Amino acid sequence: LKANSVKDAALKIQAAFKLKKASADSLLGTWTFSGPAVYATKGNMLMKLAENAAAGTLEKVMAQYLEKSKINSENTSFTFHSDGTFERKIAGHPAKGVWMTNGEKLMLGMNCVLNAEVTTHLDDNELMFLIDADKLVQGMITLGALKDSNMNKVLKKLAKSIPGLQGGISLVKKQ
Repeated sequence: LKANSVKDAALKIQAAFKLKKASADSLLGTWTFSGPAVYATKGNMLMKLAENAAAGTLEKVMAQYLEKSKINSENTSFTFHSDGTFERKIAGHPAKGVWMTNGEKLMLGMNCVLNAEVTTHLDDNELMFLIDADKLVQGMITLGALKDSNMNKVLKKLAKSIPGLQGGISLVKKQ
């Protein structure tokens, strides 16, 4: 093998794991819920492979939570307008607000208050809204979606032990 071909292959694998932030223009339109999202954003290439594999546990728990919360593709969506306003439905509950991007962060505000700051990851037609996994797991426990059990202790430990592990929801652009 030539050194350049090995380097090229390594760069292609790294690019597959690189966080691709969504630009303001790419967010415009309607996005429909498609499932839970889990992503490891830090670490070297080998570590990311292991982290993304371990993230499957968190993704399964999130899928159960989302199902219990009645969040599905029929009743959950976000629509972003070029004037900086958005509408969202989560489990059929509508709300309106304002939005802006700041680097990889998407800021959502309603009633003149910053309600959410999420990391975006855009890959083709799939958009992920992500927050740090340890905050996500703790939030799910606080909201009563997860009971504070041994499994949750494992999830909390997993979330804290994997740098850059994030979770949230995945959306697809409505055509």
